[in-house]
Amino acid sequence: MVKCKDGSIYTGISNDVEDRIKEHNSGQGGKYTASKRPVRLIFREEQTDKSSALRREGQIKNWGRVKKEALSRFGSARSDSLALSPPRAKPRGEAERLALSLSKGQSEQAHHE
Repeated sequence: MVKCKDGSIYTGISNDVEDRIKEHNSGQGGKYTASKRPVRLIFREEQTDKSSALRREGQIKNWGRVKKEALSRFGSARSDSLALSPPRAKPRGEAERLALSLSKGQSEQAHHE
C-alpha cells in the first residue's frame, strides 16, 4: 500500500516493490497515482504466489480507510485481530479505541446489508 500526496491510499501487487514505487513516482505506475505523486510506501506484505497476492489485494481494497491505516500502523496480524476482536467495556489505549471503532463500523455495515 502506498499513501499518495493527496492522502489517499493505493493498494496493488508487485514482485519488485521498490521498482514499482519508482514507477509510480515517475508517473509510469498507473493512472490513479500519476496525478497524486509522490507516493510513499506505508505497508507491504509477502504472499506465497500471485493468486494469494491478488486475493489479499482484493480483500484490502474492500476495506475502508481506517482499517487500511490500522493495517499500515500495526501490521497484518495485529490489525486483523483488532478489527475482529470484540471490544472491551472500557478501552484502555489507542489500539483498543481503534478496535472499538472498527468493530462498531463492521456491525453497522452488517446491519445495512
